[in-house]
This record gives sequence, C-alpha cells and structure tokens, in this order.
Amino acid sequence: MADPTLTGSDQSRRYFAFRDLMLGLYRDQLATAKQLCMAGDLIYGDESLFSLYGLTASELAARDFNILGRTVVEASIDAHVDALAMQFQNLMGMQAEPELRPGNKGQGAIFDLFCGSGNISYHVGCRLGCPVFASEMDPSVYKATLHNLSLLRKTSKSTVPVNFQLFLTDYRKLLANLPTDPHPTDIYIIEPPWGPAFTDAGLDLTQTSPSVKDIVANIRRSRRGVPCYIALKTTDHIVPVA
Repeated sequence: MADPTLTGSDQSRRYFAFRDLMLGLYRDQLATAKQLCMAGDLIYGDESLFSLYGLTASELAARDFNILGRTVVEASIDAHVDALAMQFQNLMGMQAEPELRPGNKGQGAIFDLFCGSGNISYHVGCRLGCPVFASEMDPSVYKATLHNLSLLRKTSKSTVPVNFQLFLTDYRKLLANLPTDPHPTDIYIIEPPWGPAFTDAGLDLTQTSPSVKDIVANIRRSRRGVPCYIALKTTDHIVPVA
C-alpha cells in the first residue's frame, strides 16, 4: 500500500523513476512478481490492484504469464477495463434494434489498434461475445501477448473471445484490410504509446505517437460513413489543447 507519510511530490518522483526504469532498462525484460506489485503500489495506490486477465500479480507470475517491463506501465488493469466492458454492455443493450444487441448474428467487432497486453479487448470481447481483431507493432510485445492468450485458452476460468486475432502490423494496415464490413456497433480501442506525451503536467493527446487526431482520421476514412464506438485510454490529467 502507498506510504501515507510520503508527500504527493515524493510519490510522483517514485512513480516517474519506476516508470523510467520499466520503459527503459527493463523495457523488454519479463517483469518479476515484485515489480508487478510495485506497479500496483506506485501507479494505483495498492499493490493488490495490479491485475490482468482476471489474475493478480502473484498469479500472473506463478502461472508463467509473460508481462514485459513496458507492459507493466502501459497496460490497463482489470479494475479499469471491467468498468469499461460493463459500460459497453449496458450501452449495447440499450440499442433499440434487436439485431444490434450483443449475442445476435450480424453484431459488430472489436478492433484493438495498439494491442499491447490485449487486456482491454480481452475483457470487452468476453463480456460482449464479439470477435477481436488486434494489431501490435512491437515483436516482443506481440510474442508475449500471443503466449498469454494461449495460456488463457487453457484456463478453465477464462474464455478468450472467439476469433481473437492478433496481427504483427501497423494499425493503418489493419484498418486498410478490415476482416469484416463496417457495422454500427464496431468498437475501436485507441491506446497509442504515450512516451514523452505524458509528463507531470498531464497527458498531451496531440503528442502521442501517432497522435489521437491522426488515428481518428484514419478510422473515419476506413468506415465509409458507417458510425462506430471509440474507447480512448487517457489519464485524469489532460493537457488542454491550445
């Protein structure tokens, strides 16, 4: 648990020091159980809060899940994505047309453009029963996530969404070769690398690589006028756009 004797500035320094290590020296190394717990403490305020795929930090380590250093910092934890998945479930359930509701033939798909751990699309896909198509450019992250999805398929408690396909490619190539026709309940998950876009001042969405503006523009071009849903990962501090 976070040390209550530390000031906010102390906690911030510890977080950024940890973040720099995990995105730098330990970027492509497998994280230890201790590092996963540290992430829970420094990023979320309690070491028990770091969990992915429905598994705690100790369970991830004990079951040989491959969580890279960069993924420790970049991944969205279960507590956050569970809430998002439930919001989508409620939203889809409110659609007036029965054919647009989850579980019906002709429903949409989930497109995870910067897959990383795949934890967001994994939870949303499981809850909605939608196929998932994901792209990831980093070979190390791609390999680790394929390994983790393989382990999840063997776990009786978890069911990987049917037709969860992960491609080692740029998100623009995925958009240019969508495996399904555009559907009004398609969901696009946007989580580009923050890198230098995230500082003490907050997250500057114009400085992610690629920028959110460019990503949305590319999605719109691929949709041919068909509406969709977009989920964008941010933080609670956003740098105002001038």
